[in-house]
Amino acid sequence: MKKRYLLLFSLPLWTSCSDIELLDSTEKNYVIEEFSKEFIKISPNGQTIAIKDIKSKNDAGENPSLTVSFTYDYYIEKHEVTCGEYKSLIDTKSCTGDSLPVANVTYIDAVLYANARSKADGYDTAYTYSSRECNEKNCTQLEGLSFRPEVKAYRLPTEAEWILAAQDGWNTGNSWNADNAESSSHPVCSKSKNSHDICDMEGNVSEWVNDWLGSTWNASATNFVGASDGGSLGERVIKGGNYHNPAKGINIYSRGDVYTVTSTTTSDYLGFRLAFGEIPEALWLTNGKFSRQIATTLLANAGNVRKKTRTFKTKLAFRNDETENLVYVNYASTNIAPIEIRDTLSVFHPEISPDGDHVAFCTSPEGVGTHSEIYVRDLNETGTNLVKLDVKNAAIPRWKILDSGDTVIVYVTSAQNNKEPSTFMGESTWMVPFANGQFGTPQKLFDGAYHGGVDNSLKFAVTGSTLLRARTSNGSDTVWYNSEQACNASLSKDGSNKTLFLDFGSETGRNFVGTKYGVHEQILIADSTGTLIQSIPAPSGYSFDHTEWVSTNLIVATLTNFDGVHEKIILLDISDSSITELVYGEELWHPNIWVTPSTSEQTSIDLDSTAMYWTQPADPLLSAKMNIFWSISDSVEVVALGSSRVSMGFDPFAIKNAMAFNMATIPSDMDVSLYLAKNYVLPHCKRLKAIVVSLDLDLWSDMPEVNVNKNLLSFPGYFYDINHNFWKKEDASKIIETSKQIVSELEYLQGYLDAMGMVRYDEVNSWTTGGFNPNAILADSTWSNSDTAYKIALQEFEELLQLAQSQDILVVGVVFPQSPYFAETGTFGRHGMKRSTAKEVLADIAKLDTTYSNFIFMDENKMGYHDYPDSLVYDYDHLNMYGARVITARIDSAIFSAESGSRK
Repeated sequence: MKKRYLLLFSLPLWTSCSDIELLDSTEKNYVIEEFSKEFIKISPNGQTIAIKDIKSKNDAGENPSLTVSFTYDYYIEKHEVTCGEYKSLIDTKSCTGDSLPVANVTYIDAVLYANARSKADGYDTAYTYSSRECNEKNCTQLEGLSFRPEVKAYRLPTEAEWILAAQDGWNTGNSWNADNAESSSHPVCSKSKNSHDICDMEGNVSEWVNDWLGSTWNASATNFVGASDGGSLGERVIKGGNYHNPAKGINIYSRGDVYTVTSTTTSDYLGFRLAFGEIPEALWLTNGKFSRQIATTLLANAGNVRKKTRTFKTKLAFRNDETENLVYVNYASTNIAPIEIRDTLSVFHPEISPDGDHVAFCTSPEGVGTHSEIYVRDLNETGTNLVKLDVKNAAIPRWKILDSGDTVIVYVTSAQNNKEPSTFMGESTWMVPFANGQFGTPQKLFDGAYHGGVDNSLKFAVTGSTLLRARTSNGSDTVWYNSEQACNASLSKDGSNKTLFLDFGSETGRNFVGTKYGVHEQILIADSTGTLIQSIPAPSGYSFDHTEWVSTNLIVATLTNFDGVHEKIILLDISDSSITELVYGEELWHPNIWVTPSTSEQTSIDLDSTAMYWTQPADPLLSAKMNIFWSISDSVEVVALGSSRVSMGFDPFAIKNAMAFNMATIPSDMDVSLYLAKNYVLPHCKRLKAIVVSLDLDLWSDMPEVNVNKNLLSFPGYFYDINHNFWKKEDASKIIETSKQIVSELEYLQGYLDAMGMVRYDEVNSWTTGGFNPNAILADSTWSNSDTAYKIALQEFEELLQLAQSQDILVVGVVFPQSPYFAETGTFGRHGMKRSTAKEVLADIAKLDTTYSNFIFMDENKMGYHDYPDSLVYDYDHLNMYGARVITARIDSAIFSAESGSRK
């Protein structure tokens, strides 16, 4: 049995569970026959399956794979969830055709439906979360989303479960696919079933499964539930073919789509089916290793944390008491996820260094007089450069920067309780310099183990293990709080010498608060004389523990539930008593938060909205670029706008004669390009010479999901820009300053800045036999029979030309190359448009080239008869980075020719 160190009190009865969605978990005797008509029982009986990564190969040319076995039975739905079923539990108006599979749903929508189904049938839910964000059609975010595999409930199947259910009788020829579906879904189970009596796994619509997209390799696992996060892009797994895929292109091992799939992805060919049942001893892939540990879940994203700390340069460190390891979260990281440093050291009271690069910790907790050592290591995934303080006994490290500029660690010789004065004063408080990865010579400060903090004068100090003691500036030891029991003392870092602490529902505290309360149910704050000045109650059903100051108004603490489990880490703002829940897990101890103040904090703007174009890396591509745009807007001379073809196919560094920026986004059409040019690029790029715009005729179908409202106006930064008239008449330096600060703080934005907005893929495929089958035409070309959609796009493009002409700005309109295969069909490109219509549209665009002197038309596709070989190709409508250099060099030449007056 794992040892415990403290058992100080009993907690009050639980009365609520904050705002996380948790239902009564009482086991109910579900009668299988009630849903046996809809669900099939899968009994593995020793069977194993393989999860293969078919997009990558190892040195031997083989696809890496993971072999998965099962120790449990589960149920899976016979067919994809239908529109009728979905509407019976979810209020939506966008789903039509009751027997058709529901589509255009996010992963979040599918999770919410599974929870609703569980509730309707009287079960606990497999998914918990703290809050949701939804628009008119879809839900796009569940703050603090956590999957609980041990709960018997409806849920999405794991990828392994999906493959096991699909592999017996797999027959792509007997599916609704591009060869027979006529570009639309069909009623579920209108094709024959597989060996398990399950329908449509090969086709009709692709399906969400539960897993994050993690790498696979030649290994084996039991009861595997996937990766613990989706990497820097937050990628998810989808399975099965759909009505856009030809039968020969459907593969049981395929895990994604042409585009990156995140939790917010929607498509008319993407739906889901449910599974039912618990997964015992679920195995996760965490930080490259398999673990049966319950995944630690982030409850707040970087944007939420920034609202409180006013900077993305925020890091959280804490102890995982189940594994005794150090865990940290870097909110400026590419992958905002809990990182656990696994080694043989037991970590207590971690504290991050003033520069944010190191972490100090000890090997024994407060209140225990056992032997303790202090270590410092780098704050990275492997905790490199571990060094030990070479003294007999050292506990509770606290970093300080002295007036001299030296960085030191203050520590005590013992963390045992301080009730007996002679024992307490027999120990001492010390400091030791730390520089260049090494400890200096320790120096004794004074007698008494004051581990609650020492002020900048190194004279005033506090501690709170049993009694609340203070060392006053004159050197005397004083007991505060009427000698009643106290603990978890922390001295403020702002020079005010305020002390926060926890008590045991004592008389002094109750008299101050004005009501009775239980153990650790109030955070108490005393001034520099020990006089109580403030109290903050714990949320109903919880008590505080492990309290520490972060800054003048912020406190970090753990919340302990009625079972005594430290299940949450929270950030508490004492100015309004508001709580931001940061992390949820099994046993989270001793949190410490490091913050570097943002220079933009001094500006007179709303930092909750200004330049906040995203909430996490999985948000739309443009939102990751907007801060970069503002930070370079005064210098950039060429801006490229358009779709993923531009995002991957325009290399800013191949523009030799000007500074260029790739501002492409996904999804995109001419509506989005005009919006960006009109409101951002033309008004604010003072040195602008040219705008490059992709002319994606096949994306001009005016699809409702591809427009400004879908792609942009769901994040506060864009609304803030609208309310400030896009800063056209205001001082834009405010948003520029804020954006520069954000770019300097966020690691993953640095990646976009280093590439000047380009998404680079060095993979070489083929126009016809690459990673994706070219036969998949994602829209019926007959949409172009009506000229309304593409004529609107032409009008928008002409408006862009006129606006640019008024400022003497060159516009280069580029038709990016697509697979020559399309020349053998009746379709212009991947998203449809009849070839005959495309020729007419291209002729209309060519006329604009003679009408507007500032317009250069570059048709690099030539109806499929272009000169871009397979070596320049990523897939059948995108160039790789080598192709991007070629086409961008041609664009550069066109711009230079126009500037030099040599344009033909």
